[in-house]
Amino acid sequence: KEYVERLGDYLIHQKPSIVLDVGAGDGLLMHFLKQHASKIKDGASIHWVATDDGSWSIFPKAQVERLSVEAALQKYATSDAVILCSWMPPGVDWTSSFRRHQVQEY
Repeated sequence: KEYVERLGDYLIHQKPSIVLDVGAGDGLLMHFLKQHASKIKDGASIHWVATDDGSWSIFPKAQVERLSVEAALQKYATSDAVILCSWMPPGVDWTSSFRRHQVQEY
């Protein structure tokens, strides 16, 4: 709970138009961040999106849009977007894609 609240507060303070969680797995992190943000005035103006390509066959427990990392970035990345990535697959580095899309922070 404390982690979600502090991360949520930090993200809201950054004032992105979107927070995009790539490789979101079951979607619970974004679910709880969105829930926390709904209690805060500025949090409601942020678009909170969880995406995952489903390659690990993790059953979604919250809303997760089935997109690859690249497709998610093409669809949602903006100059004021913040990208979350908690579970980058071993031996894979998506950060070059994050930089190529010139997001606010990742």
